[in-house]
Amino acid sequence: MDHRDDRHYNPARDRRFDSSADLRRPDYAGRGPKGYRRSDERIREDVCEALLRNPLIDASDVEVEVKDQIVRLKGTIATRWMKRMMEDVIDRVSGVGDVLNEARVRSDAVRPPFAELMGFEERESGWEVPPGLEGPAREEPPGGEKESRR
Repeated sequence: MDHRDDRHYNPARDRRFDSSADLRRPDYAGRGPKGYRRSDERIREDVCEALLRNPLIDASDVEVEVKDQIVRLKGTIATRWMKRMMEDVIDRVSGVGDVLNEARVRSDAVRPPFAELMGFEERESGWEVPPGLEGPAREEPPGGEKESRR
């Protein structure tokens, strides 16, 4: 009997039309031949290219070294935010085992990214954080007196 003759036929229950069957296939992406390992030079090229293409990172004063799939960064970077962002970008490069970020944040570059757009104002003492972005209130240091809230 053909399914077209069956008035109770439900195509969702027919295994021939089951689209989820493809989702059960194992995913072997990223699993190369036994003993395969990307060369350090190739990893270095990809790391440098990834840093070069990222519009939020100025890596012009950063040196990149790769040995045994471990990426070591040396030099200076403008902000802590950029330093962390470099690590995130490098972690996504195929073949990277670990990142040793020895880059130092320049003391003369304290401007937060997108400072003006976020409402930061430059003062003689540094950048003033706009209301609402200052984060949680800090507690008194141990041994200090706290105000009672009543």
